[in-house]
Amino acid sequence: MEDVNSSTASDYNIHLSHLPCGMYFLKVTDGELNITEKFIVK
Repeated sequence: MEDVNSSTASDYNIHLSHLPCGMYFLKVTDGELNITEKFIVK
């Protein structure tokens, strides 16, 4: 279970099933906070 109140890129609801296989990087900028998430679509 994820903490809804936490501020991380994983809280964003992203549907990845339509993407081709590969490695992706998601950068989220929230004020002074920069978050980079790496995820792999198989």
